[in-house]
Amino acid sequence: MAQLATEEKSNEITAIPLLLEQLALAGCIVTIDAMGTQTKIARQIIEQEGDYALALKDNQGTLDEEVQATFSMAEQEAFASVAAEADRTVLQSARAFRNQRILDHQ
Repeated sequence: MAQLATEEKSNEITAIPLLLEQLALAGCIVTIDAMGTQTKIARQIIEQEGDYALALKDNQGTLDEEVQATFSMAEQEAFASVAAEADRTVLQSARAFRNQRILDHQ
């Protein structure tokens, strides 16, 4: 778990990359709220060999709709067409923020 105070006249989007730089993310899952769902941030997590679970809101273009459609299709097919693998156990995780919102697919 990690935390970084934002500077005055700053926000989470500018603080997240700085926080991530301080963490060893290899083999970890980073969870970030919807404000941190940014292409640059996701790319940084991947470059640091981490995985992520990023929140979506309906104000992010069509991304939320696309994800919902993908889950609906997967549910109809009983997830038969969803490629998945599990080849490691995650022993450590990093959380960037205190307030997490998990969206359940309905």
